[in-house]
Amino acid sequence: TRLVIGANCIVREGARIERGTELGGGATQIGDSALIMAGAYIGHDSQIAESVVVANNVSLSGHCALHRGCVIGGHAALHQHVRVGAFAMVGGMTAVRKDVLPYTVVSGHSPTLRCLNFHRLWPNLGFAGRRTALHIFQFLCKAGAGQDMAVDLPFPQIPKNASFMERLDAIRAMD
Repeated sequence: TRLVIGANCIVREGARIERGTELGGGATQIGDSALIMAGAYIGHDSQIAESVVVANNVSLSGHCALHRGCVIGGHAALHQHVRVGAFAMVGGMTAVRKDVLPYTVVSGHSPTLRCLNFHRLWPNLGFAGRRTALHIFQFLCKAGAGQDMAVDLPFPQIPKNASFMERLDAIRAMD
């Protein structure tokens, strides 16, 4: 079994990284340019992609997968087999038990999908793409149905009781 750490990684004092296990694939891997801050714990057989930031005292159980550019806030804990999508953010002191979608922000005592990670998403999209992304996010999260939405959409609202096809047609009509 082994531990593979990529180039230009920074692993700060007190961080603990477990090597892989025979039954779990044999390797724990950390991609290039990752930052593992003080006191972080990375469990066996975890896969961490390039440019990931793991803040102070974060605890990753075994078999976690952190995709490119994601950020895990201080004192957060990830359950076994949790995947965090590319450029997603997990807030500090959040206990994550389920996968986190790419380009989203999750935080809170009971993890709540807060909004899109605009800082990373916007440079990759034009105006029409941004508008579509916001509406798709609103549709998927059913804004106002228990989700804390930190996004005020400046575009026409789609009725909450609309069918999928009605929502899709409304988004298309805006272009």
